[in-house]
Amino acid sequence: MKKTSLITFILIILSTMELSAQLHPKAEINLEDELDSISYALGMNMGQGLQQAGVDSVDMEKLARGIQDVITKSTLISQEEANAMLQKYFTEVRMKQQAASMHKEREYMIAHKNTDGVKETKTGLQYKVITPGTGGIPTNTDTVKVHYTGKLISGKVFDSSVERGQPAEFPVNRVIAGWTEALTMMPVGSKWELTIPSRLAYGDRGTAGIPPHSVLIFEVELLDIVNR
Repeated sequence: MKKTSLITFILIILSTMELSAQLHPKAEINLEDELDSISYALGMNMGQGLQQAGVDSVDMEKLARGIQDVITKSTLISQEEANAMLQKYFTEVRMKQQAASMHKEREYMIAHKNTDGVKETKTGLQYKVITPGTGGIPTNTDTVKVHYTGKLISGKVFDSSVERGQPAEFPVNRVIAGWTEALTMMPVGSKWELTIPSRLAYGDRGTAGIPPHSVLIFEVELLDIVNR
C-alpha cells in the first residue's frame, strides 16, 4: 500500500469508527449484531494496512483516543500536524525497510555466488546451467518461446508458465534486463537457473507480488527462437 493511500485510509477510518478511549488488547468481545461485526472488520482493515506499511508496534490506548477525539472534534493536535507526522513517520519506515532489503539482497547475492556451478557476469547476473543446449542463441531483436518459473528467495512462486501449462513468447528486448542478458547467452534447448539482482529486475520500485529490492530466481528453459 502506498504511503499516501495508507494515510488517506487511516484518516477515513478515524472519521468513521466509534471506539472507546480505553481499548484493552486481547479483551474478550462478542460480535452480537451487524454494527459489531462491521466495527471489528474495520479494525482488522486498519491493522492490516498498518502491518503492510511496516508498523510493528502502536499504543492502542492513544490510537483509540485519537479516533474518539476526531469523532468528538476535540483533537490534541491539528489535522495538518497529524498529516505531517504521518508523512514523516512513514517516510522513515520506508527508508528503514529499504535499507534492510538492500542488506538482505547484498548478503544473498554474495553467498549464492559461491554455490557450486554458479557463474556471475560483469553486471552481477548469476546463472547456473542445468541442461546445456545446442541450438541457436537469440539476439536482442529476436522473439523467443520459453518455459519458466519465477520465485523470491523465500521460495514463494510469483509467476510460472509451467504452472499455467502454456509457454510464453516475447521479444528478448522487452523483458527485465537480467532476462535479456541471459537469453542472449543461452542456446536453444538450454535450461538455466537465473539469480537476478534487483537492479537488473524491478529495483527499488518492485511490482505486483514483488517487493522493492527483491532478488529474483528463475528456472528458464529456452524452447525456441520464434522469428529472427
